[in-house]
Amino acid sequence: MVETATPRLPLTDPPWVDDSYVRRIRALLRTSPLHELEATKTLRDGDWSPYDLRGLALVAIDTVIDHMGLEFGATAGQVRERLAALARLSALDRPADEADRVAEAVVAGLLNDRHRREAFAMRYSDWSGRAHRRAEVAFKLLEEIEAPDGSIVLRATDEAVNLFVGALDRDIEDAQAAAEAVLASQVRRGRLDQAVHTARAARLRSIQFAARVQRVLDTTRHDIRQVDWSHDVPNLLAHALAHLDERLDVERHLVATVRDLVAGGDTGTAGPTLLELIEDCQLRHLELHALLLSARTT
Repeated sequence: MVETATPRLPLTDPPWVDDSYVRRIRALLRTSPLHELEATKTLRDGDWSPYDLRGLALVAIDTVIDHMGLEFGATAGQVRERLAALARLSALDRPADEADRVAEAVVAGLLNDRHRREAFAMRYSDWSGRAHRRAEVAFKLLEEIEAPDGSIVLRATDEAVNLFVGALDRDIEDAQAAAEAVLASQVRRGRLDQAVHTARAARLRSIQFAARVQRVLDTTRHDIRQVDWSHDVPNLLAHALAHLDERLDVERHLVATVRDLVAGGDTGTAGPTLLELIEDCQLRHLELHALLLSARTT
């Protein structure tokens, strides 16, 4: 029997990812300690299945952030007390000291006690430089420091604050308006490289917003009985049109500003890329605007 060689795929240019990939993967990796807390709770003494350690970890970060104003930070005792109270509500039939141990485990996990409170270190693949390399992101979420009055408190790092803000369940329209406000600020300050990343986020929100409206129209075409055209949909259409009018107005100003910057030179590749992204958002919104105007016919 003659063996045949397995045919090989032709060597073509791989589908390279852009720099925003690195930002997304690094943001994802910073949630790893929370997932590890939840995944390893089966290894604890006793049955910890009633306890949501990821949720408690977010509450811990929230508690520390809430105390980082005039109080400089929250004590570990304050955080554990709040977590233990919530843990007891999760399992009213369990011994009180178990909730205390759950709270202690969450705080210890966020401080990375298992590795002597060193920074968490996560490895990942980076294809953004038109080649593959293994990279590492190192970060802390909570750290223990001495306050001016000599007390020991917990402080949330920038990574923890960004993680907490990213976990907020924001309305699509609010998130899109916020992204455009940040984008306008970055353009005014000449931070075009950062503005490119913000514009990509705004573009994703545009796609998300259009998909939501399209789902309503698709459902209408399929079975109008599943959609409330007497109240809910008219309100949605009116709200969406008002939202799009605002977005288009903002985008017209942004397009004009960025075009002037590009025409003036010295923007590198960021200027044309940014202009292309904003114009893409503008085009999508114009198409969606026309779709909304014809929605009642649908």
